[in-house]
Amino acid sequence: MSSKFFLILGPSGVGKGTLLKRLKEDHKEIYFAVSNTTRSPRPGEIEGETYHFVTVDQFEKGIQDGDFLEHACVHQSNYYGILKVPILKALAEGKTVIREVDFQGLQQIKANWNYDYPMISVFFLPPPWSVLKKRIMARAPISEEELKHREESLSLEMQYAPHCDVQMPTVDGDIEASYQNLLKVIFN
Repeated sequence: MSSKFFLILGPSGVGKGTLLKRLKEDHKEIYFAVSNTTRSPRPGEIEGETYHFVTVDQFEKGIQDGDFLEHACVHQSNYYGILKVPILKALAEGKTVIREVDFQGLQQIKANWNYDYPMISVFFLPPPWSVLKKRIMARAPISEEELKHREESLSLEMQYAPHCDVQMPTVDGDIEASYQNLLKVIFN
């Protein structure tokens, strides 16, 4: 395996979480970058696995020191960001690194990426909205207003797909086929 940094993007409900969870279970040699956040842990979240939970002061010092590849303040209350050092260390060890990001994060990382390691952005293409809507509704109760918001977000997010290096189709109802598509992208 050679050092590569994969950034994974795609709309809500497309299957990113399911596919990445399986990849993490099947391929222990891959480094999955963990974000820092200033929000409090939720039930079941594990320090260092779900997030690195830090104080606002620690996070802001990291921003001042240029420690982050990307960061954002979400809903004007909590910071989220990806540290450079763990990613660069894993890449220097010859590992493949994977991180899920949104388009804003991708733009920041691209702007800050001046390293010799290849960075590949992968956009998971969704099935039609009617199928995606059913998936989203099956995960948890959701209001019509939130569904409408998600549909509008999907339309906006699809505009980002052409800006990614790889547009990976997900196969509706066939997790195995989608997983095999992901493996081809990462290991080829």
